[in-house]
Amino acid sequence: MLNELVYLNGYSDLKKIGSNVRIGHRASIYTSDHNFSDPDMKIKDQGLSHAETVIEDDVFIGAGTHILKGVRVGKGSVIGTAAVVTKSIPRTQSCWEIQREL
Repeated sequence: MLNELVYLNGYSDLKKIGSNVRIGHRASIYTSDHNFSDPDMKIKDQGLSHAETVIEDDVFIGAGTHILKGVRVGKGSVIGTAAVVTKSIPRTQSCWEIQREL
């Protein structure tokens, strides 16, 4: 179930949103970032870097959550409201911190 104002940045790297996944309002799932390593070039001209993002079955994603590129959220996981998920979450784990580091 997708609630209002959910943002899915697909760019073909959003590989899967599993069955029975609940995504709270204002949650965002990203599959790319802007490159900005060359200080002599405008950021908009440096392109994007992509990574596969996967949400497995039976996951709850709280409101206002940001899941960044390259993350896999394991089956049965719960991600709390307003979390910024920068690393993959194993199966049946909970993430409540602002930035999850395993």
